[in-house]
Amino acid sequence: MITTTTTTTATTTAPTTAPTTAPTTAPTTAATIAATIAPTTAPTTATGLTTATGPTTAGPREVFLHYVDGFNRGDHDVIEDAIHPDFVDRHVPPEIPIGPAGAALWWQILSAAFTLEITVDEILEAGDRLATRCTLRGTHIGEFAGLPATGRDFEMAMMSIERFAEGRIVERWEVYDGLSMLTQLGFDAPA
Repeated sequence: MITTTTTTTATTTAPTTAPTTAPTTAPTTAATIAATIAPTTAPTTATGLTTATGPTTAGPREVFLHYVDGFNRGDHDVIEDAIHPDFVDRHVPPEIPIGPAGAALWWQILSAAFTLEITVDEILEAGDRLATRCTLRGTHIGEFAGLPATGRDFEMAMMSIERFAEGRIVERWEVYDGLSMLTQLGFDAPA
């Protein structure tokens, strides 16, 4: 059975806590940010979701929307609710670890470089997977991938497939319009 839903989320774009960044003389890297993250051992709670101590009764759509809402609010506690211990994100650099620690690290890298907001435009659900079409908006506030902060805003399309196991996201594939983002930030397209 395939279900189609069109949803829009509108939440604040600024994280609730200041991002951890490397000194301005050194680029922000996965290794420098990883050193600032301590694994969370205490379970967290969220309305309608069970914590890391047991499976959730919420469906994939609800878990995904909860995750996006937490991302938009800068609430890292949602990672333990929504991300499976064996989570693999197929679009991030290979040095990002698997599991909730990897998701937290990627969030910190992004938060150091951008203020971001995800709007969910469409969700298709089939079995243990969701296909999503989203719009990502943000402002480039810090170095990312060797590119200095520009202070410019951008908006780009992105799509993902989320696979679920035991009520959490266990695997993720994402494609996004990076060329559009680079152009909006004032960088030349790669040759």
